[in-house]
Amino acid sequence: MTMNTDHDWIDHAVKLLDLDIERMPDAAAKQIADTLIQKYADGDSRLPLWEAIADCASCRRDNGWREIGVFVGDLKCILLTERDGVGGYCIPSGNQLVAILAECPGFEFYVTDEICSYVLCYNHHDYLIGAGAASKWVAILCDE
Repeated sequence: MTMNTDHDWIDHAVKLLDLDIERMPDAAAKQIADTLIQKYADGDSRLPLWEAIADCASCRRDNGWREIGVFVGDLKCILLTERDGVGGYCIPSGNQLVAILAECPGFEFYVTDEICSYVLCYNHHDYLIGAGAASKWVAILCDE
């Protein structure tokens, strides 16, 4: 099986882990991405979003993507990717999010909640970036 997109990898991981998670409709994922841009970008709507996030905390952390599950905890989150076109997945918990990501090769992604009260990003430079309600958590984590 050839997997060419981040979405292919996520879909494969969801199937492999036997999780009941489906990709969000593209319009819904795009709406969330647009909300994140409006709330957290520095006035610039370019992609990738992580290059434009303002008022954030960030640091380089190998495997920092694993720690996002701690922040999310038992709450629902939305996993967004943008490299292959904006795509989104509603994930029931931080543990399931990390399990899915562990089955995928590294790629840039964003995590938020349904009301976009925060955004967490992990990019190809191994930087964990947090804004909104996640900014303080990332700052504390990076001071460890």
